[in-house]
Amino acid sequence: GASSRLELPNLSSIDGNTTGRSEQILRASSGGTIDLPRLSSVQIPNSGNFTSVQLEATGAGSMIQAPMLSTFSKQSSALGDLSVLAARDGGQLDMPRLANRIGFVEIIIDGANSRLPVENFESIQSSSIRINGPGNVRDFSTLIKAEGSSIFVSGGAEARFPKLTLYDNTRLTRGTTTLEARGAGSRLDLSHVQQLTS
Repeated sequence: GASSRLELPNLSSIDGNTTGRSEQILRASSGGTIDLPRLSSVQIPNSGNFTSVQLEATGAGSMIQAPMLSTFSKQSSALGDLSVLAARDGGQLDMPRLANRIGFVEIIIDGANSRLPVENFESIQSSSIRINGPGNVRDFSTLIKAEGSSIFVSGGAEARFPKLTLYDNTRLTRGTTTLEARGAGSRLDLSHVQQLTS
């Protein structure tokens, strides 16, 4: 509920399991808040097992506050398992320092009032971006590198990449990549991309 709070004031890192299947989920919903004031790093080693860390905020007023978080990645994903950063239905992820150490992550923004500061992202690797919903316009204004990553825009949403000039798949480590705009009014603006590599 709106007054619910989970506070982890001394948590500085989240590390994935190296010995077996592992899913670590931190979810704020129905107006609740998760406060992670010292969390700076989420890193998952290459273990050969299914491992995932998920930070999700769903619903108006729901928030995950991680103002120091600068790394959210894993070394590889041979099993196709991605970690998750998700803001849905007005949820908010407050992560202003997350910029260029983002790998093997599914990035989801569902709804125009949801918040994840993608305007700060500088590079992503082997990840998936999903933007959905009418009026949901996202400007990846500082993203200059996208390696082996997919982008999906749907339901009348729009995603812009004004500084992305190279869409690079030369280091693709799993499956295929997809660029997709689906549904009336959906728009994926990659007008500055000059080269696609595979």
